Parts: sequence; structure tokens; C-alpha cells
Amino acid sequence: MVEALKKKFPPEKILLMSEDADFSGIASKGLLQIRGKGILVLLEDTLHFERAIPKKVLTIPRNRICGVSQQKTFFKKARDKNLLMVEFLNQKGEKDSARWWVTDIASWLSSLNMIILYNELKK
Repeated sequence: MVEALKKKFPPEKILLMSEDADFSGIASKGLLQIRGKGILVLLEDTLHFERAIPKKVLTIPRNRICGVSQQKTFFKKARDKNLLMVEFLNQKGEKDSARWWVTDIASWLSSLNMIILYNELKK
């Protein structure tokens, strides 16, 4: 799966990648959704996640990312590790969020905060 993504996205376009991201879900989808491991990639223009089994792709355009933080809970389920929470405007223009466990949360927070700052400056 990693090799397929590297072919799909040239290395110079990849800003950050977590090959073992653990997807917890999307807030608007509610409790009944499949979680699982996959690859989270920050590209120049999008945040891209691919889960292997069952196959799921989530792409968030970078100009729709509006918040980032770390959380220990998701739908009132506590985790022993911090989750990366990315807030974004969904296809309906409504605020939504997705959460992942990633190994280097500090790098993700820093990179995504830079994108949010850039988005704010462009307004």
C-alpha cells in the first residue's frame, strides 16, 4: 500500500506521511463507522488518508482545513494516547472533524497549524 501511494504521489509532493495512522472516524458519521489503520499523507494541496481494509479514501483539500488539536476522546471513548483531530469544512460547507492516532503528533500539529495560518493569511 505504501509503494502504491508513493507511485500515486511523487515524493516531492509529500510534506508528511504516517504509514501506520489509526483512523478513529469522522464526527458527522456518528458512532457506527469502521475504524482502522492506513496511511495519512499531507500533500501540498490535500490531506489524504487511505485505509486498506475495508478500502476507504478520505481527501480533505488544504484550503478547507480550519482547525487542528490533540484529543484523548472521540464520541466519549477515552484513549490512552492523544489523537490528532483535524477540523475541516465538508462538502456541504459544514464544520466537521476527523481523528487519527499518529506516531509523531507534534510534527502533524506543527505542519497543519502552518497550513491553517496560510489559509487565514490568504483570506
